[in-house]
Amino acid sequence: MKEHSPQFKGSITFTRREVPAFLGFFQKFGFFLKAGKIVSIKKYNNIFVNSGKQSILDRFTGLSTGLITYLALGSGTNVPLASDTTLQTETYRKVITSRTRSGLKFYSSTFIPSTEGDGTYKEIGLFGDSATASANSGTLFTRAAVDEVKNSGESVTIDYDLESN
Repeated sequence: MKEHSPQFKGSITFTRREVPAFLGFFQKFGFFLKAGKIVSIKKYNNIFVNSGKQSILDRFTGLSTGLITYLALGSGTNVPLASDTTLQTETYRKVITSRTRSGLKFYSSTFIPSTEGDGTYKEIGLFGDSATASANSGTLFTRAAVDEVKNSGESVTIDYDLESN
């Protein structure tokens, strides 16, 4: 008998906005404003890696796993594989701003204010379980190749949509 593990598909949407200087003041105090002129919107597909599937299956047996808490970006250019357990070269990590579920769909949104996270990114992933603010900590759930540059004065909203199929 062939074993089946949960199958997921998903997409990632990067929305970059120019943030007027006066709004940057509010971001310093934790106000996440999705304001400003949109610079670009790009969509990418991701893969749900084996370690993430294993975490979800572990939850079926009663273990306290399967919680996605961090989004990470990196500069690695290796093709994402189901066997990946970390990003190739993680350079930035942020707590996910919001997570919701509707039916068989999971949604997360992570806001990066104009005052942090500047850089060139070639990979992205979602981490959870024992993840902390430290690079490569926790369980990798998803990984995707991206081509993004975040500049000073821009905010970025990264929306993940994952769906069971």
